[in-house]
Parts: sequence; structure tokens; C-alpha cells
Amino acid sequence: MFEQQMKMLREKRFNTVSLATLAVMREQNKIPPKTVCVTLDDGFMDSYTSAFPVLMKFQIPASIFIETANIGFESKNQGAMFSMMGERELKELHDSGLVSIESHTVHHPRITKISEEEVYHEVWEAKVYIERLLNKTCEHFAYPFGMHNESVRRATFKAGIRHAYTTQEGLVRLGDDTMRLNRNNMNRTISLTQFESICLWGRLSRTRFRQTFS
Repeated sequence: MFEQQMKMLREKRFNTVSLATLAVMREQNKIPPKTVCVTLDDGFMDSYTSAFPVLMKFQIPASIFIETANIGFESKNQGAMFSMMGERELKELHDSGLVSIESHTVHHPRITKISEEEVYHEVWEAKVYIERLLNKTCEHFAYPFGMHNESVRRATFKAGIRHAYTTQEGLVRLGDDTMRLNRNNMNRTISLTQFESICLWGRLSRTRFRQTFS
């Protein structure tokens, strides 16, 4: 399904860009129509074994938000254990020039349930680890489980993050708060027709119709 989705983006000439490019577009006050950013969370090995070959095939840039404590180990997700990417895989993704590795905290906690100081260290330590490993600047961050509040955003900004992403579906608009940017969840239950519709126009919710670029 992921390969079909990426193929559709390429064949129908969507403007697939990196998060860094999207940030520049927002600074320049212009996001072209059909602009889409692809992101993946956590750093599971299938991001390397399954998603990366597809991204390379269609030359679509993407960002992967990783939890640094589990690099090279296993992580529990929905009751099952899954292998996580190691430093070798992360370096290969980074060196491809197509995939950006970004922060998703150290331990993937429910950060609205911990202190502001603990949030700061979770974000800062993951950021520094990635920067040292890949010799890059890490200013993009995805909130674990999409959870955030004023305290979390304050600590995240203090840690040096300048673009933080939620799980709130909707359009990324010019002038949006850069510490709570929208993202739309895509999964295997979404048909290819629904995927295209969401990328073009948004998602129909109970209360309103939301447009989406990412």
C-alpha cells in the first residue's frame, strides 16, 4: 500500500518536499498547491527495509522521527516487539540525501505526564545524539503520541527545536505556530482513493472539512 501511495504521488505530480523545504516555503510565505511531506515515526526497521527502497524508487524525500533509546534494539508496539534501526541504517538513510533523521525523544514518553525539565532532557538528549551521529542540525521534532501542551512546547523550544509536529490532522498554513504543526495519519486501512483525496482536499470529520498538505 505504501508503494502504491508513493507511486500515485509521483504519477499525479504532487509536489513532494522535505520538512526543511516546507519550512523555507513557509518563511517565503508561499506553499504551492499539492505540496506533500512524507514522515514516519519511531525508527522501526521496516522504515529501512520496506519504506526506504520505495522512497528511492520514486525519489520522494521523507523524514523519520526516531526514539534514540531503542536504536539497534527492539521496541514494543501494540503488544508486539519490533526491531529498530541501528546506527548503520540511520547513517545510510542520512547519506542518501533523501531521508532526514529527526528527533522523537529518547524514550518516547507521554510527555504531558512528565515535568517540564524531564521533557527538556528527553528532547535535548535525542537531538544531540542525532546531531553527533549524523553531523547535522536537528530542528524538527514530532511529539510522541502527538501529545503537547504549553509546558511541553516551551521545553521543546528551549531544547533547540524550531518545527514541531502533532498528530492533529489538517492543513499546514502560512502563519501557523511552528511548535504545533498539523500532520495527517495514514495507515493500511485507507484506500488509495481516500489517500489521494486526503492529499488533495483533506479529511471529512464529524464537525468540519479539513484540508491537508502533510
